[in-house]
Amino acid sequence: MPSEHSSGATVRRGGITKAGNVLARRVLIEGAWTYRMAARVSRKLHDRNEGLSPTVRNIAWKGQLRLCSRYCRLAASGKPTVVVTTAIAREMVGFIWAIARITQPTPGGPETGSCAPLAIACAVLRPALRAAARRAPAPTEEPVSMANVTVTIPVG
Repeated sequence: MPSEHSSGATVRRGGITKAGNVLARRVLIEGAWTYRMAARVSRKLHDRNEGLSPTVRNIAWKGQLRLCSRYCRLAASGKPTVVVTTAIAREMVGFIWAIARITQPTPGGPETGSCAPLAIACAVLRPALRAAARRAPAPTEEPVSMANVTVTIPVG
């Protein structure tokens, strides 16, 4: 969740805060590490994307190009890799949200209602969440369900 110190017409946005869901934040950071590599579409990714609309594919490709180049640019400027990865994760949320806003939920599906973009974003993040869970040590507590996530997003 990005911090913000805005007043009136002045908009001041800060870095990522530790507010919000720990698991969602961790998945975003795990996903941001993949932007170290050059932007490309592998055969596996190409096959998985065949069922998506061209608009979603265009946003995803634009995001991949931007985030890969931004990662290289920030790393080349001497920023620590954890800072670069956090910056990429913060920007990646914007692309996820853009895809979620244009995607139409299926009638009667679990995505219906006022939190449809969040449900779609969670579906987009699910593969990264599974990968993070495989690398994580055995949990000592109950696992957190993504269905209980509450996100407040300022409009306008």
